[in-house]
Amino acid sequence: MISAIQVQTIDDCNANCIVCPRKWIYKTKHQMPESQFEEILKKIREAQGAGLVKSKVRFILQYRNEPLCDTGIIEKINMVKRLVNCHLEFYTNGILLPAYKDKLVTSDIDKITISNYGDTLEQWRKVAGIKISQERFQAMKKAGWDLAKKKNVREWEAWREGELFDFSTRAGLTRAKKPVEKVVGCEWERPYNWLHIGITGNLLLCCQDWKDETTYGNIFEDSLVEILKSERYQHMMQQGTGKRPSDKNFICKRCKFNKEK
Repeated sequence: MISAIQVQTIDDCNANCIVCPRKWIYKTKHQMPESQFEEILKKIREAQGAGLVKSKVRFILQYRNEPLCDTGIIEKINMVKRLVNCHLEFYTNGILLPAYKDKLVTSDIDKITISNYGDTLEQWRKVAGIKISQERFQAMKKAGWDLAKKKNVREWEAWREGELFDFSTRAGLTRAKKPVEKVVGCEWERPYNWLHIGITGNLLLCCQDWKDETTYGNIFEDSLVEILKSERYQHMMQQGTGKRPSDKNFICKRCKFNKEK
């Protein structure tokens, strides 16, 4: 059963992070219309009614992007809880927090994760790949602190004990990794429990799939119920769990989160 969902509402980001492959991927900057986002939510609710999606699903408004680049993101945030029974989470790099802090405080978000790219401006610039002033940096930090007084806020720290955290190779996109011979399973359990919905409506096996290699359906073309019951979905999921053979360059074989035997 699907227990978590990520949705990309805009194909854009205002950072150039060294831990992210976006700088090598074509960016359309396309923003999803509210009508399409509403369609997605209604199809998720239908799948909940069919018992294919958890009755109170974990819903994350961020996927391969910076969601605050979406000029309609506040309206979309408030639409989610009206249409889907969920625990609503929001991820941001924090750059636009000073402008959106008050609206996020009054929104229906249950949890906000802020990427903390450094406790100093020098550290932050090294990870984010863009230059901002000390004043802007302090304003971002203050907005995060103020937000934490009113909302459940978690910081994802890019540095560990003074060293840049080696989080992920993004399935070989940010650092080449020789494919393993066999898919054993996923440490994150992405194939079994997650839905990843891209800006075009494509459903993908994993958040590490930046090139849409594992598309198994499109939510704008079919109902989510039909997709999750389809042979195509079952085939893709079984490859991601190691229950079915896959090509030698299959994305899970290049991913550091493929479970060890």
